[in-house]
Amino acid sequence: VDRTSRDFDVLATANGGTEVEEIAKEHPESVKRLHINALGDFDMEAAKRMAGQIGFYHADLDQAANILLRMWQCFKDNDATLVEINPLAKIGDPDDEASKSLCALDAKISLDGNAAFRHDGWARFDDPMQADPFEAAAAEHGLHYVHLDGQVGVIGNGAGLVMSSLDAVWDAGKEQGTNVTSANFLDIGGGASAAVMSDSLSIVLSDPQVESVFINVYGGITSCEQVAKGILQAFEELHTSKPLVVRFDGNAAAEGLQILAAANNPNLHVEGTMEQAAAEAARLAANAKASKEAKQ
Repeated sequence: VDRTSRDFDVLATANGGTEVEEIAKEHPESVKRLHINALGDFDMEAAKRMAGQIGFYHADLDQAANILLRMWQCFKDNDATLVEINPLAKIGDPDDEASKSLCALDAKISLDGNAAFRHDGWARFDDPMQADPFEAAAAEHGLHYVHLDGQVGVIGNGAGLVMSSLDAVWDAGKEQGTNVTSANFLDIGGGASAAVMSDSLSIVLSDPQVESVFINVYGGITSCEQVAKGILQAFEELHTSKPLVVRFDGNAAAEGLQILAAANNPNLHVEGTMEQAAAEAARLAANAKASKEAKQ
């Protein structure tokens, strides 16, 4: 079960033990996609109908329906984003059909971190050995950060703007033929201060795979002037030589750009549009990457 919209998607296939995404590519006819309306009731009768649609071969339909219902309850009660059983197998004495039952041989549950305040028991699931160090550092500062595997650090205010920035970097890398992509998603949120901007840059630049940083800010609640001060503060504290490409628009954009221009820092690059800034950040990252490879 995947929480992706108002209707929750249920993906099911009889070909267990492999990734459902791969099965969907190779044998799309074997994957069933069903829906549960968030505002409707999903009870035992609905679960039985769903089990019949999915097609549990040689399995007890009531038992399969009970598993589906319990998966839904787990998903809903625990604010999950994903509840998956793969594979679901029929086990028991091969000579005694009555002894056989459906059993989850493996399962995966992903929880919505935004709902953690409602679930005191979630703390026991934390595994510091598995946590990404950059994501952990960002969480300590209350920042929304996702670590990726590219070369351009991306910082913006607002999830939609940051996602658009990631797409712009991807497009620029493809167009330039360098395959440069984003190294992270980092949303500084609304009303970010100079200190928040400085902390954000500190986290992004601590990632050794980052070759350039793309800062895309549309000032509403957030003041571009404060963001500019945070950028210069980070340069002063981190002593970085990695290039930063900045695009400002909206609240105090002119003041912010004036502050950056006055700094006269050769590692600061200002562009007028998101696409231009993404292209410059991708180009600079590709050049730095190529230079490193040449030295090796």
